[in-house]
Amino acid sequence: MGALNHQLLEEGLAVQKTLLGPANGCDKSVWTGGTQSVSPSNEKAPGDGEQESTSWPGSFFHSPLMYWNSDLERLKSDPNLLRTINQRSHEKSAFNLTLTPSTVLAGKMFNGTKLIAADALVISFFYNPNNRADEEWSQRYRNLERMDDWDVYPRSMNDIGSRLYELRYQPMTSHEATILVLCYVLMAVYLLLKLISLKVLKSRLGFGIVVVTEVRLSG
Repeated sequence: MGALNHQLLEEGLAVQKTLLGPANGCDKSVWTGGTQSVSPSNEKAPGDGEQESTSWPGSFFHSPLMYWNSDLERLKSDPNLLRTINQRSHEKSAFNLTLTPSTVLAGKMFNGTKLIAADALVISFFYNPNNRADEEWSQRYRNLERMDDWDVYPRSMNDIGSRLYELRYQPMTSHEATILVLCYVLMAVYLLLKLISLKVLKSRLGFGIVVVTEVRLSG
């Protein structure tokens, strides 16, 4: 749960730039399979101002580094990483994707609606089968394998095929919910049996007093 620190984010940015190659920014250009395509004319970072809604027919990426516009200097100068993420979690990236923590982080921990920790950074690459982005990214991935700075799993992209991943927020499984309901039912039955065994229940006033007392003691 310590992914949100400057060192790890800076290393994640280095990996991201290695995979993306020359077109590694969010403001001025995007990777579209071997060529660069001009993004919206507004050169402000996502969240710094309104941008035109743009359709991206080529390839693009989605990354937690976009909270800082994939800019190393902006990341280094940020004194409060969590505040930046929480403030920008409903904004859209240059690729018109909302930067919600559920899509760019794994193992998230929240305090209410505020993110307080995360276990891993999630950088996603999307490509159109009709362009060369897959070849380019795959080659850079193989280059990353040969570098001593990183542990890469699997060691070769030839070991895996296409996979579909689902991001889902589910705080409690159905099995856990069933156990919790059963515990509440048993507690209610126990409380009822205790109340019935008391002589003070002969009057309505006494019954009310006992209910309030037992509930407070149980709390």
